[in-house]
Amino acid sequence: MNSRGLDLQPTDIIKADIIGKIPDEHIRKVYTDKWEGMEVDLTRSGFNELFSYIRMIYAKDKAKRSLLEEFREHVFPQNSDPITFIDEVLEPFSAALSEIRTASYTATTGAESVNSYIRWLNRIDNSDWIPPALLFLKENKHKPARVTRFFKLLERLAAFMHVYRCNVNQRIETYGFLIAEIEDGIDPDDMEELYFDEEWSEEFKAALDGDIYRLTPRRRNYIILRLDSFISDGAATYDPKVLTVEHVLPQTIDEKGEWAKWWPDEEERKAWTHRIANLVPLNKKRNSAAQNYKFLEKCKIYFSGAKSVSSYALTSQVIGQKRWTPEVLKARQEHLIKVFMDGWELH
Repeated sequence: MNSRGLDLQPTDIIKADIIGKIPDEHIRKVYTDKWEGMEVDLTRSGFNELFSYIRMIYAKDKAKRSLLEEFREHVFPQNSDPITFIDEVLEPFSAALSEIRTASYTATTGAESVNSYIRWLNRIDNSDWIPPALLFLKENKHKPARVTRFFKLLERLAAFMHVYRCNVNQRIETYGFLIAEIEDGIDPDDMEELYFDEEWSEEFKAALDGDIYRLTPRRRNYIILRLDSFISDGAATYDPKVLTVEHVLPQTIDEKGEWAKWWPDEEERKAWTHRIANLVPLNKKRNSAAQNYKFLEKCKIYFSGAKSVSSYALTSQVIGQKRWTPEVLKARQEHLIKVFMDGWELH
């Protein structure tokens, strides 16, 4: 156990290695308090994560051994002075992580946009994007325009890898190269890892144009809510206690009803059922009985809220329609893909 009766963590050994190098007892006490203050601010688990992120920033590669071993190999050799390490490495990275975890970046301009991008990044199903984000914030803290641009492009990259289902090795390799570009002081628009050429744009577009509903709920919800945010021009906030993604055209239909008249071709119907144009977000639990309502009835009873409006821009667009035919969906799909392309600045 450590000095406070908690189970010993690699960070406790790292702390002993670093603090133990400070010869003056009074200064050692000052830096011990500073260290423990950061740990309290981030929580013990968050503080341990911080050291993993710092390891990634220095190693730029997937962890192959224990955190302690890799810290001693990659971080200590470049930070031999304990006071300098705490003041110029650990403390600014700790502050940056706190801002990222709580989306609380502050600046004279652009803070609202940056925090919006951070909130979207925090919805991603991995934290591999955090090390380059930490490094960029640390190095560019007082350059708000540069920070805003970087986080806009980082969110696009992270979203692409999220939607495209890139594996951990692909993500770590990409972010490792990105960290090197940040260290070189390259402008965000000139960073190769953040640049989307025509090929990457087409791959992203193809993924967005596919059967979105078949993705995992976390990926599917990200795409739906991100699209809704683009349509609402960032004005909406998204913290629903309940979120369901519903089909407008039902997955199964009454062969004698309205849906069958609008969609007589079964293959065409199947091709469109799970695509983005046919999906809407709802902040209510799924109602299986309502799924097969006639279109206008479904809009009025199921998609609308208590005041016959929806809190989602995407859903409001559907409520404004009179019919839900193949022609309507084709035009809507084309429009929504263009919204994605414009919002993420794809070619």
